[in-house]
Amino acid sequence: MVLRTLGRPGVALALCFSLACQGPANRGAGCARSSDCASPLVCALEHCRAECRETRDCEVGARCLVEPATGVGVCSIEHVDDCAGSTCASGFLCSGGQCVNACAAIPRCPDGVCVDGACVPVVGDAGIAPSDAGVDCATDAGTCHGPGCDPVVHIAVHTSHAYALTAGGHVWAWGSSVAYALGDGLLAHGTCATCAPTPVQVLDTGGHPLAGATAIAASAATGCAVMSDTSVRCWGDDGSGQLGNPTASGGVTPVQVVDASGAPITGVTAIAGGRNHFCVIRGAAREVWCWGQGGGGQLGYDGVMLADSSFAARATVFTAPAAALAISQSHTIVLADDGSARGVGDDSCAVRGVGLAGTPTPMPSLMPVASIRSIATTLWNTCALDVHGAVSCWGYDQSTLGPSRMSVTSMCQLCVGTSVCSPAPLAVPLPSGVALEHLSGAGEGIMLGYTATQELYVWGASFRSPITTITTPTPVVLPGHVGVVEAGASDQFCVLDALGDVYCAGMNDQGQLGRGIVDPNPSGDGRLLPVVWP
Repeated sequence: MVLRTLGRPGVALALCFSLACQGPANRGAGCARSSDCASPLVCALEHCRAECRETRDCEVGARCLVEPATGVGVCSIEHVDDCAGSTCASGFLCSGGQCVNACAAIPRCPDGVCVDGACVPVVGDAGIAPSDAGVDCATDAGTCHGPGCDPVVHIAVHTSHAYALTAGGHVWAWGSSVAYALGDGLLAHGTCATCAPTPVQVLDTGGHPLAGATAIAASAATGCAVMSDTSVRCWGDDGSGQLGNPTASGGVTPVQVVDASGAPITGVTAIAGGRNHFCVIRGAAREVWCWGQGGGGQLGYDGVMLADSSFAARATVFTAPAAALAISQSHTIVLADDGSARGVGDDSCAVRGVGLAGTPTPMPSLMPVASIRSIATTLWNTCALDVHGAVSCWGYDQSTLGPSRMSVTSMCQLCVGTSVCSPAPLAVPLPSGVALEHLSGAGEGIMLGYTATQELYVWGASFRSPITTITTPTPVVLPGHVGVVEAGASDQFCVLDALGDVYCAGMNDQGQLGRGIVDPNPSGDGRLLPVVWP
């Protein structure tokens, strides 16, 4: 039925009274459609509610709920959304007396992270919910990326911890804090005695955030940063000289890397870390200097096999100007301008391409590929991208080189003298139309390749990361198809996208996924989800 008033206000008013007409409903009132609610309220979950993107958009005590059917975020209402047991609507779970989203029903968690199937808030070390918890990093069209809207420009991943360098020159860390590896001077963070599941800032002397970093690198329990004055500062474990400073007994806060005379090394333009050693390229001559554990010859010190370690940085035997570094657990490879590459250190997995019974040496051996554009190495393998776009790998043949022929639990030392080690390069078949521009290695045997359009391809195998037995390069697609800038893997696999956001997947027993929680699940979490900044 249509009511026509013919422009007579009195008749309209009388009809409204007779039909019990009411004005738009306020927050919390029942509704059937958004026009029933006062602007800017919307009708969602049968009540008039304020819209939200994350919980901080709502009044204190309320949570942002996402309607499963529409994906619209709305604020919870006291008493209306209180629950006991299973009284919540479909797509919601009862947690802490309130209905919260069931993670599988929605594309994002407005309260931060998914725990046991429910979206729950993330609480940082100070007991404060992270300011950007719940931002839908996959589809966020805004400009706030990284911690405090300071986008991440570089990441470094090793074993059970990770570092992130922001555009503003600050360094953030999360995961295992053993040996003060996170650089904030603390072992315990919240309820975790030796880890920080929510990222913390690396601090300088006096407790102030380290500022002015331009590059970062990680070892098993140590981190290093190149500073704006081209010096290097390191923090964390120093059991094998990883801090590069003989006077440092432990790196609770960053200490300066020095040479044998005690003078700080400067002029550093690039840095890379292995398991317990670091190397840098420095000066106009692009010399390679290294420090840390050198028992396998991986420091390349003028024919000297160090039984222990070097606690100060020293020049190596690499004479040609270095174009790039590739470092793994116990070997170091240097790429020269002419496309040749030479390596020192262990060769038990034929990673230096010398032979099945190659012995550790501090004297460089020539890599078996010429005209190299990019080179990368892992604990088990080395791969090279030549100037023609071809990729080849050598070393332990556990899925990095082809179909698995040996259990991944077999350590590389067991393959010495057997057919599963290949010192000769084997071609890696790239997908049709894919042309890689750069390679990097990670973890025990994961290889990463990048295209000019920031597409990431992964192949290889690892003990505990979500990457297991990928025999051919496979694309990694981030939510929203944002370009990948960098990636690294060990127990976890972390990816930096072109917007400055970081995503991680894999093991989280030490909080190494940076989501604010510790999860001892032995199978890990294979979902690439954003790191939640405090």
